[in-house]
Amino acid sequence: MARRGPSSLLLLVGILLSALLLAGPPSAAGFGFITKWRIRDLPAIAAHGNAVFVAASSVHSQWIQKYTTRGALITQWMVDDDHGENLRVTGLATDKAGDVYAVASNHGRTKNKVLKYTDNGRLVDAWGVASGPTVRGIATDGSGNVYVTVTADNRIEKYSSTGRLLLRFEVPGPWGVATDNGGNVYVVGRTGVSIYRGDGAFLRGWPSGPAGPVPATGGLEAPTDVAVDRSGRVLVSDGGKRARDVKIYTPEGVYVGEIGGPGRGNGRFRSSPNYLAVDGRGDVYVVTLRTIQKFGEPSSAFSLAGAKLNRRTGTARLTADVPGVGKLNLEGEGVRRARRRANLAGDVSLPITPSRVTRRKLQRSGRATVKIEVTYTPTTAGSAHSATRSMRLTLVKMR
Repeated sequence: MARRGPSSLLLLVGILLSALLLAGPPSAAGFGFITKWRIRDLPAIAAHGNAVFVAASSVHSQWIQKYTTRGALITQWMVDDDHGENLRVTGLATDKAGDVYAVASNHGRTKNKVLKYTDNGRLVDAWGVASGPTVRGIATDGSGNVYVTVTADNRIEKYSSTGRLLLRFEVPGPWGVATDNGGNVYVVGRTGVSIYRGDGAFLRGWPSGPAGPVPATGGLEAPTDVAVDRSGRVLVSDGGKRARDVKIYTPEGVYVGEIGGPGRGNGRFRSSPNYLAVDGRGDVYVVTLRTIQKFGEPSSAFSLAGAKLNRRTGTARLTADVPGVGKLNLEGEGVRRARRRANLAGDVSLPITPSRVTRRKLQRSGRATVKIEVTYTPTTAGSAHSATRSMRLTLVKMR
């Protein structure tokens, strides 16, 4: 076989590099759009286990709402005011026990407080923080310590779970904050991502803005929030005009991929992503203006609820409860095939229509038993599995 000369090798390398550039930024492995729901404004968010907490505001009140991971409202409670002054929540966090921490300030930003609630809204503690300057982010670590970003004063304040001030350390323009399983503190702000030990010692970081690489290769344009998932991956929401996505890194700052991007439709962001949260399963919740979108690894687990019979026509409707976007195929003995698409997690109605033979049987006897099989196939990116559920059903027709 003939040897390739230096010019041939250079040409081959150039072709490979061009292909990589044309391919664009990698999508986050194992992540795809699951569902979304509408909310007010651009609220702070936190998650714990199978619950998602959102700070919702009205003209004169502030509420914390508790949702299922599919967006169904469970409960809500009003945020306590401060001697008649309404407080606006700028950050939410949960601890390992499931308690909810809110950092809030009055409209004049002269008073800032941390409010600690049970997961059902009972206020169990409160303390003042950083009188005057802007506060925004809040996080807890595995030991129950609480971290608050004080943006205007360029610092992080660390408290015990009962509000005792433990530490202050300087961070340039801090905005969002998160912790990992080792107790390290991740901060995003005007300079990019900075990582500190729990005692405030700087470990490492990577920049944003002009000092960073272009967004398409993992560089941050305008980071707004940070979260760390259970595997240690660092997620950063990037609200820049060219970015408008959530970038994923290793703890060392190596770019892994991204979620979302500018655009319309499921899985894209019409406005800049703001707050982030990660639940116990590792699914990611991204807040944009008036919308929460949920991303995660695809699941084919679904269930069938009882069918609702139409005795006048001899038909029925069956409800499938699905975990996310996907396709549903209904077929079986004695029924016509039906196909439906699920655009969100939740209930999908499937028509059960008798076949010609079944219809004749219904005309003769008024009853006919059919066997139904429903197959759900997730269409979330990275999905390769489907699941099938079956049931027997007796159709009834009035004669």
